[in-house]
Amino acid sequence: MSAGDRQAGPPAADLFVAGASVCESPAGQNTSSQNASGQNASGQDASGQDASGQDAPIAWSVDDADGWLQGPLELCYLGARRLSLALRAGQSALLVDDDRVLASFGPGTHDLAIGCGDAGIDPACRLVFFAAGEGPTLIWSAASPLRSGDPGTPALTGACGLAVVDPVPFFETFLAGGGLVDPSFVQLLVDRLVQDGLAGPGPGIAEATRPEDLTAMLAPCGLACRQLALHATPAAASQRTTIERPVVPA
Repeated sequence: MSAGDRQAGPPAADLFVAGASVCESPAGQNTSSQNASGQNASGQDASGQDASGQDAPIAWSVDDADGWLQGPLELCYLGARRLSLALRAGQSALLVDDDRVLASFGPGTHDLAIGCGDAGIDPACRLVFFAAGEGPTLIWSAASPLRSGDPGTPALTGACGLAVVDPVPFFETFLAGGGLVDPSFVQLLVDRLVQDGLAGPGPGIAEATRPEDLTAMLAPCGLACRQLALHATPAAASQRTTIERPVVPA
């Protein structure tokens, strides 16, 4: 996650959030670029004002290069300020407390009033960001293969590329109730979900399994499978090494 100039383009539709004031910024509004430490591009703090003498909104954007899952941005550190959140095509953000999603934001520029009177967003809330078309990548090696629930099905190696297509159920499944957003830990949870799902009742998994087969299973969690490559491994029995106990003379 990084700060940057907001992207020009048509504003997104207005969103209603209970207990919060969320509206769209005018298309030509001038904003100052801020980073996580509250500084703009020239190293100044967040005390700048716009032409009307009001505090200028803090501009915030998402850099896809920083990872598929970013944040959280703790709003309590921004004070009673406005945040101009700019999201490019495919990017999304969630306004959350510990275990609830209060609002979802898609591509466009969103003007969020933080702690500004009774209509402002509670500063205790956080923003979680999702990069465009990205998600966890699962890799199954010979040392840690993908196993089916069918004993007659050989273990598989390969890789699976996933994308977060619906951030709300994804948050509710993997992130709700946790203060930290750790992509590595979330990836472990997703991998366990995939393996448990494939080991359950059903035809199991094979080399011919298609990405859409996994997507159907993962859709309730807000995930879709974009790429899938699986390869059969030798049977476990053929990999065992028999060690004979030496015969000790009497």
